[in-house]
Amino acid sequence: MTPDQMRIVLQQDAPEPMLRAEVAEPIEPEALIEHSIGLIRDLPIDVYASDVNHAGGVYYRSKVAEPMLSRPSSFRGRDHVRMAERLQSLFDRGTDPLEIYCGAAHEAGKAYAVRLRMNDLHDVVSGVDIERPRTGPEDPIGEPYYYTSTYKQEHPEYLMGDVYGPSPDPFERWQRSALNYALGPVRSHVLGMVDELVTGYDIDVLELDFIRFAFVFRRAEAFAQRHVLTSLIRRIKEMCHAEGKRRGRPVYLSARVPDSLELGLRAGIDTREWLRQGLLDLVVIGGGYSPLTTEWENIADEARSCGVTAQACLNHGRFDKDVRRIRASALRAFEAGVSGLVLWNFWYCFDYYHPRGENPLTLDFTRELAEPDSLGRSELAISLDPSWDPLSLLGGAHSHHSWPGQVPMMIGVAEDGFGQTVTFDVPEAALKVRVGAEDAALNVEIENYWAPDDEMQLFWNDRLLPTEFELRAQAGQEVYRLTAAVPIEWMVAGSNRLELRLVKLHVRVDPFVRLLAGALQLAAPGN
Repeated sequence: MTPDQMRIVLQQDAPEPMLRAEVAEPIEPEALIEHSIGLIRDLPIDVYASDVNHAGGVYYRSKVAEPMLSRPSSFRGRDHVRMAERLQSLFDRGTDPLEIYCGAAHEAGKAYAVRLRMNDLHDVVSGVDIERPRTGPEDPIGEPYYYTSTYKQEHPEYLMGDVYGPSPDPFERWQRSALNYALGPVRSHVLGMVDELVTGYDIDVLELDFIRFAFVFRRAEAFAQRHVLTSLIRRIKEMCHAEGKRRGRPVYLSARVPDSLELGLRAGIDTREWLRQGLLDLVVIGGGYSPLTTEWENIADEARSCGVTAQACLNHGRFDKDVRRIRASALRAFEAGVSGLVLWNFWYCFDYYHPRGENPLTLDFTRELAEPDSLGRSELAISLDPSWDPLSLLGGAHSHHSWPGQVPMMIGVAEDGFGQTVTFDVPEAALKVRVGAEDAALNVEIENYWAPDDEMQLFWNDRLLPTEFELRAQAGQEVYRLTAAVPIEWMVAGSNRLELRLVKLHVRVDPFVRLLAGALQLAAPGN
């Protein structure tokens, strides 16, 4: 399978199938397959991809890195014990999850990829010191991914800051716990893992995941250090090429990078140079946090000019299980020039993550994604992507590498006639099949607004929209839903402007309201 044939990629953390309580002991390879590859055999998913590491270690037999959960003598949670014991059980029998998944994927006619997280910081995610025992029922158990590796504990000099120092701002909280790629021992450690993965398993793709997490160098010198990282990528490409030549079948190299070329440079990740030097066979664009706003073509155009396959990352957590939004995101990504989609964390769509008969979103929607030419004829929903607050914990981790979202937004009193504007990116294919179709439905939610004392006007591409206002019950706040019908002929392919003009607001409240959310819904033609 060549990179351009890898249209749909499903990512899953390697240990997830091992955590299932319903799996009998001792765990058997067939049980892992049943809870992973076995669930996608009949779906048009071309690549099954396993994440091979978290902050606490790896999920394969390694001589370079410690196996996950091999160090702690006691754990907070029963599933932590289950993962540790089952992983060791497989090791004792001379196998591991990657070997099992790889064989099953190939048997099912799918390519197999391993994903190396280049600086996983799940030991920071929880804000829980999981190494210490719980002392009360209110203490969270946490996930088994929250442990810190012995490597990091024994080498604090390899980190970018003092993890035991005063509580810093959110960005520094993440950065200080990350391994510093300016240091040769760190790069050698990573190369050791790469060598084990490339030469030890019959993989089709090695993906270097720089979104987990995008801390490679200290922020002040990241741009200047970019050449060091490019040299590392070149070395890894040489290793993949050598192994592919030895076995007579390529090992393709992929990298998941920040949402734009500039955002990458700010983190020391020179995506353009990697593409132009031919160091990548595939490039995965972003973390998927702004699927309806990201300008995929920023990287996709560069990749195409260099003969490299570009894939867009769609993040399960950004869709609220709404297949209409998934369709719209996939369609605009394909129109921007990507060749494939990486479905991130969509393994939560497996039935075993939900009560029996209550799965709101199965992976059957991948059948639609496999036919991109027909996506425009389906029902679509184009929503406003949320923004990361850089002062929040997760915002400190992701705001610097993600395309900006649009909500929440302050809508100030427009006494000068200027309103605030958000945009809805409507795919061209969606408009072509809706000529003369019924109006699209626009929904907007605003907070701290009260009709008729306050007055808001909506303008679609500079045309005033007749709007209905509905008060919606919310605890402790007043939220209005604004609805309007937008004629199809008022729309253009690409960016459409919605101006929210706050004409009047009660003089005794703050001079703004807050835009919380917005969505444009296009019914399927004929409905």
